[in-house]
Amino acid sequence: MSDENIDVNKEIEENVKEDTTTKENIEKENLVASIENIINEKESKIIENVERDIEFVNKINLDKQNEIIETTETTEKPIEKTIEKPIEKAFEKQITDREEHVVEKNNPVYERDEYVFLAKLYEKAEKPEETIDFIKKFIALNPVLNKEERNVLNSGYKYHIGKNRSSWRLLQMLEKKEEKRAEMNPEHNLAHLSSIREIKERVEDELRRIIDDIQELLDEVLLPNATKNEQKVYYLKLKGDYYRYMAEFTVKEEQEEAMTQAEIAYNEAYEIAEKNLSISNVTRLGLALNFSIFCYETRNLKEDACMIAKNAFEESMKVLDDLEKNKAKDTILIIQLLKENLLLWTNELNEEEGD
Repeated sequence: MSDENIDVNKEIEENVKEDTTTKENIEKENLVASIENIINEKESKIIENVERDIEFVNKINLDKQNEIIETTETTEKPIEKTIEKPIEKAFEKQITDREEHVVEKNNPVYERDEYVFLAKLYEKAEKPEETIDFIKKFIALNPVLNKEERNVLNSGYKYHIGKNRSSWRLLQMLEKKEEKRAEMNPEHNLAHLSSIREIKERVEDELRRIIDDIQELLDEVLLPNATKNEQKVYYLKLKGDYYRYMAEFTVKEEQEEAMTQAEIAYNEAYEIAEKNLSISNVTRLGLALNFSIFCYETRNLKEDACMIAKNAFEESMKVLDDLEKNKAKDTILIIQLLKENLLLWTNELNEEEGD
């Protein structure tokens, strides 16, 4: 083959490569442009939703401020308090009355459903302190909560304490690792261990503050105003749950007191639920799940835990078809968790007996 033909072939190959590269670049540019369009659309939707929420809250503020101005112009009588004395006493350090709201423009007065909305909004924004503040405000207006409001109460505090419980577990694990390193190497730097313990103590103080806060709310406001059995069971279960959380990180007398208080609350709730709530009731099943976990993991009463879980599971199976027809997803999920725990615990007990 002549040199001229070789040069021609090389030129053709180079042209083909250039065309291929150009096509690939065009395809990449088109793909990048498509991705950027998708991202811009999603960002626009997010901005639009946030602006809509802000506009809604601003409208509420404006309406309430206008209402306050009209009220102060037409009458000199003080605005009546929206909470009765027993409830007001429980919130004297946390919630001001309506007269103070008139003076403080930065703390406007909302209706009950608006406080509920704001509590949900701040929870989505991962602002636990503000969430709990608005929860207390709608409770102050009326301590008898409906199902939605109880769920807001539960999720708000659960998110707040959940983050701190996770932090404590992580610090506990790091502390044990540092302790092992110090045991294996006497020259190991103990400054790390000291720092971990200091931060862990701060987290424990925060956990105590959250637990004391909700226990005070339950004892002084919610339980005294619970008129229905389901409400009583719900709040007593919460008491047991948060004392159980206290027992996770405390020791000695403080831990024993937390376990005792949790057991008292769970037992009282269990007795009321067994007599007055149907087995298909999600509150009753949730209580059985948490009470059995407390018995197994905290009190080390493994046989009692299995009995509670087994009774609840077997009874619930009688109404499972109705639950599936009614699409009671939360109740069915709890039944599944009871079943999984029961299988796990039974296997562990059998292994212990075999050993």
